[in-house]
Amino acid sequence: MDVDGELPVNLDDFSDDDVDDQEEVGYEIRLRRPMHRRLSNLINFDAGLASPHEVSESIITSVDRIHGLDLLEVSIIDSDGGEYGSSYKVGNLLQADNSVYCSCKRSNITVIFEHNASALFVLTHFVLRAPPKGNFTAPIADAVLFVSQTPLTIKGLQEYDDYTRAEYDSLLQEKNILGKSLSEDEPAGFLSIDNTTGRTIVHTLSVPRTGRYIGVKFLRSTAEASSNANIDVEYVGFKGFTEVKGFAEGTIR
Repeated sequence: MDVDGELPVNLDDFSDDDVDDQEEVGYEIRLRRPMHRRLSNLINFDAGLASPHEVSESIITSVDRIHGLDLLEVSIIDSDGGEYGSSYKVGNLLQADNSVYCSCKRSNITVIFEHNASALFVLTHFVLRAPPKGNFTAPIADAVLFVSQTPLTIKGLQEYDDYTRAEYDSLLQEKNILGKSLSEDEPAGFLSIDNTTGRTIVHTLSVPRTGRYIGVKFLRSTAEASSNANIDVEYVGFKGFTEVKGFAEGTIR
């Protein structure tokens, strides 16, 4: 929630230290068929962004003309976190400005997004930004990401309430041992923000996910567990292709 009514400054005012870049455990790429060069490049760490530490509004809103990436146009179709007030509505999540979403719930808030176009998308990057801790009591700390071609539901994602980084890493290790890839009903990524070193994460999916629906579960905030704090999130954004293209399948290494 807002501490003193002040909102964060413009994204362009931040230094490089305000951005963190995460990847999942690495994947070994096995091609089913030849890839388009730009999709092959996309598997690389910083493909699709001018720089993994570029701090400006363009990191969120721009179209990458080299790799053909778009900011996916999505709408929120369901959420269960409530709203702390009319100024902190859930729709603020999709606004690349100073507005912030402040929940009523303190943990396990699920937000379901649907692609505005009828066609499937290929998700390659997920941008998550926390508000400044000095202005808000409970900046987002951990979130888990889901991508599906069929509708996602809040009830269906309840099994991931209180999900942890350790559980996600264990899942990846299990898949590695079995030689299997993550299925559509399993997390596409796990993100953690350390608000002391940076409050924006550009998460690169090691293997792009095809879908029409995206689910984000905001698991917990940086506030003390004993507090009655909610969860505060400044922005979420999804980048990728707005038409389906052939690409690699991956196995965790």
